Amino acid sequence: MKDLYLKFSSIAFLLFIGIVCVGNLYQSSEQSVEGDIFNGERTRAWESSYDESSILSEWSKNLWAMLDYVLLHEGMKGVKVGENGWLFSNEEYELPSESRLNDNIDFIQSTAKTLQKHDIELKIVLIPEKAEIYHRYAPQQHFRGKHLRSEVTQSLDAIKVDYIDLFSVFYDHSDNSLLYLKTDTHWSPIGAKIAATTVANQLLSKGNTPYLSQLVETQELRGDLLNFIPVSPHFSTLGPSPDSLPLYTTAKESNNEEDLFGEPAIPQLLLVGTSYSANPNWNFPGFLREAASQDLIDMSVEGEGPFQPMQSVLSDASLLDGGVKTIVWEIPIRYFESQQFHMSTQGDHS
Repeated sequence: MKDLYLKFSSIAFLLFIGIVCVGNLYQSSEQSVEGDIFNGERTRAWESSYDESSILSEWSKNLWAMLDYVLLHEGMKGVKVGENGWLFSNEEYELPSESRLNDNIDFIQSTAKTLQKHDIELKIVLIPEKAEIYHRYAPQQHFRGKHLRSEVTQSLDAIKVDYIDLFSVFYDHSDNSLLYLKTDTHWSPIGAKIAATTVANQLLSKGNTPYLSQLVETQELRGDLLNFIPVSPHFSTLGPSPDSLPLYTTAKESNNEEDLFGEPAIPQLLLVGTSYSANPNWNFPGFLREAASQDLIDMSVEGEGPFQPMQSVLSDASLLDGGVKTIVWEIPIRYFESQQFHMSTQGDHS
């Protein structure tokens, strides 16, 4: 009943705003507007013809976004709208015109060989696609999800690198834990902690330096996928609800004066990865320090995918010869077929 009320309210409000906006539309009607009315091209053309300084411009954009979401259950290109407020990245549904998988696997194999020359162990952490873990809320994936994950794991088996696929442990926890944020591309702090504990238990040797993670506060987070449903600020209540984000910090537990005043040891563990690691909101490096009982060097980077940060590590002799014994490389499955973040050429990284 509530959904029906919202739809009727939206239609009524549309009529009201339409009367107010008729002047703007009349002015823009003199311009030539082309595009297919059925796929929204003409609607977006009308929107772009508005004067950006118009007081109605922001309202108009919020209005179109609200109507797309409430009436059509859709967002802008870049997001797939699921059930119960769940949003999913369009990247998890794209089928590449040219596969990047083999190039990326070749780069991983080359990386493993280079690190072996420096007596460094490589441990790869595969982060499953959000749409596969929460498939019951997501639009159906075609030739992604299990299909892509199977291709990746078979390829990694073939080159004999050490890795862990987090799918099974995530799927087992998905009914009782919110492992990914509903409005964001990334995992939640709960998902990050489960991942860190699994990685430490299955891939790493435990250290002897205790760390403790503590909840600092809980705040509202409007995830990155809400950028593709721009209903805020005028129609926020009719769009997806923001996430509740618990924020954690991790600190070393100091038990004696040597811990407090002694010379800190050079970490033997190095983390490379994406925004799943680099964004402090998820606290993955902190949870990994706690689970592995050792400090680490965090070389993860936001906005560059998983391969370029590793390329930077391979180019830094001070890191490769500075005492690092193990590298944990966090790679979201979806990046193996990313058209933007991939390795198109390989070389000798020694």
